Amino acid sequence: MKLKVTLVQFAAGARKEKNVERASALVEEAAAGGAKFVLLPEVFSFVADASLWREAAEEIPGPTSTRLATLARKHNIHILAGSILERRGNRRKCSNTSFLIAPSGDILARYRKMHLFTVIQPDGVVFDEVHCTLSGDQPAVVETAMGRVGLTICYDLRFPELFRVLTLLGAEMITVPSAFTAFTGEAHWKVLLRARAIENQVFILAANQTGTAVTGIRFHGHSLVVDPWGTVLAEGSEDEELVSAEIDTARVEEVRSRLGALRHVRGDLLKRLYQTRPKNH
Repeated sequence: MKLKVTLVQFAAGARKEKNVERASALVEEAAAGGAKFVLLPEVFSFVADASLWREAAEEIPGPTSTRLATLARKHNIHILAGSILERRGNRRKCSNTSFLIAPSGDILARYRKMHLFTVIQPDGVVFDEVHCTLSGDQPAVVETAMGRVGLTICYDLRFPELFRVLTLLGAEMITVPSAFTAFTGEAHWKVLLRARAIENQVFILAANQTGTAVTGIRFHGHSLVVDPWGTVLAEGSEDEELVSAEIDTARVEEVRSRLGALRHVRGDLLKRLYQTRPKNH
């Protein structure tokens, strides 16, 4: 199956309504350009100091998901709602949650970020999700008309075991909506995305934020579409833009049939490692 995918790369700020308005306009533009799968970046609806996150959080379904569902139905497209801050009842912390919307407007899958990011930049700016976010505990793979899609978020990229689990659960493409920083992105973003695609012989679709947040963190941009061989099909710049590529889902089986690495995965080694590793690891 051939389809056009479009990654929405833009700079979100601290005004939630304005961010959602801008994201919606870019989804409309992507759909008008023929995209059948449109992907937004991580926390596209709100980027500000972590102390404000719970106040900006909302339930799913909620206002933002409803608005995106309307767009999915209007244009008959799939939308990956990169991630938003999800309110978790009366809990003090929220979740950083990605969800996939079908052309019907239904939410097909929801994924709460498992790995929480902490960084100290060279300029001293600190960002730590642990203080304001609840980590998820369930991987997400869902069958769609486009094929089987696995969901991750940003910092998850550094943990190959999650991508391997998604692949063993049947994923043929894996989404990586991100707010990957320029500090780490310049060194690691592209090489890690290509590695995850090559290791698992899947498409990697990574929509990233760009610009400089009110917190002082600068984002890397360079949204990327990578095929199962590790070939970069499309790459963004550091500006706000739509990054598009045509993918052929048959490419997954083609690559896997030519190089059968997934058939040689030694799950017993991982099991042995986790049974014998030191307790402080």
